[in-house]
Amino acid sequence: MRTVHLTLASRRSAALLLTLAVVPGAAGMVACSPGDPVPDAGLQGISADLRSLSSAGALDGNGIFAAQADLVDAEVLRECGTRDGESPADCATPAEAPADTPDVDKVRTEMMDLIGTGGNDRAVLLTGLHAALATVEDADAGGPAIDSDITDAGFTDGSSDALGKATELVDQAVYLTGVILPVAGDSAGTVSAVGGRLRGIRDAVAEASGVSAAPGYTFAEGATAPGDRNGAVTALLQAVHDVTVELRRAVGSLDGADRETAAMWAAVSARCEAALEDQLGTDPLTVTVRGQ
Repeated sequence: MRTVHLTLASRRSAALLLTLAVVPGAAGMVACSPGDPVPDAGLQGISADLRSLSSAGALDGNGIFAAQADLVDAEVLRECGTRDGESPADCATPAEAPADTPDVDKVRTEMMDLIGTGGNDRAVLLTGLHAALATVEDADAGGPAIDSDITDAGFTDGSSDALGKATELVDQAVYLTGVILPVAGDSAGTVSAVGGRLRGIRDAVAEASGVSAAPGYTFAEGATAPGDRNGAVTALLQAVHDVTVELRRAVGSLDGADRETAAMWAAVSARCEAALEDQLGTDPLTVTVRGQ
């Protein structure tokens, strides 16, 4: 089955057209109208693809695909609402799985296409799911997890308030990579690679937020600098996790294309987490939602 990948320009054009189609004065797009609830076809398509991946058994990661499908189905029901205390039948009925199992890259693309449109809650949910799927190995997922067209485009003006905290956290994480490198042992290569990725995030969010880099990294009160490899990796993993959480949160405060950009950088941060989890012997695919 041929997978069609939208370019950044076409995704953003589609998002604009969908936005213009909203009824004037409405707070945002919704999946169902109050009088005649209809399930969101995009969300149902994602759920069907995830269940197909789960049934195929490949890269299952302790049920990550089925667990994500359940969360997407719950979002369909939330958007549809209830009538007399019951969910509309059409909203509660899962979409039929596709005849051919899609690759993970197709599902990630579908999620990203919806992140730029619709309500904030949906965008934040899909950002966490997309970031989790970004930890699936590229060679097994059908395509690169990170769309450089999105990250290279950067943020538009007006993103400073939403990205200020993310800038502070990524500054701290970048600084920490230098603090722990001398005791990282055989994880030094991973720490250095994570540092490089974090600098990419830092440059992007700092340009948008205008927040100056903090003077250094401060450990939590009562905590001491790690003295061994496991302590070093664990400390950096927590710092990177905080970055992922904040980038995902910021998606709910941004609009349109900036949502996509923040979500893609959250995926980069999630891949940093996965690399560090590998060093600690943890399977990244046991995490269903990143950034929480």
